[in-house]
Amino acid sequence: MAAAPLDSAPAEQGYFIRFPFNSNALTPEYEAHLARLAAVLSSAQLQNSCVKLVGHTDSIGSDQFNMRLSKTRAQRVAAYLALEGGVAMERIQTASLGEKHLIKGLPGPHPLNRRVEILARHNTGEGCK
Repeated sequence: MAAAPLDSAPAEQGYFIRFPFNSNALTPEYEAHLARLAAVLSSAQLQNSCVKLVGHTDSIGSDQFNMRLSKTRAQRVAAYLALEGGVAMERIQTASLGEKHLIKGLPGPHPLNRRVEILARHNTGEGCK
């Protein structure tokens, strides 16, 4: 099954880190995005926020493979934020959904489905888990 071109996606909501096909490797472009995100998360306004990283895949491959790949994608982003960006791991939670939540309006094999979604919320004092 061939993937659709990147420019065929409808407008998106949220913030995503994208990945190459069948990979959890961060590209230099997205490393730069994560470096800026780490700086923002370290600011006085957000230093107490919690971050949830949700890994996703396209629909190519088995469910088991895609769940594993989405998990390693989320973990890769978490490791970058912690090791390179100085964000405390206690503030980061990861989840993996494989191909279960494709972007609405895109075909399953579309490359924009290969992503880690970044969500943030204020720490209520009970921790980030």
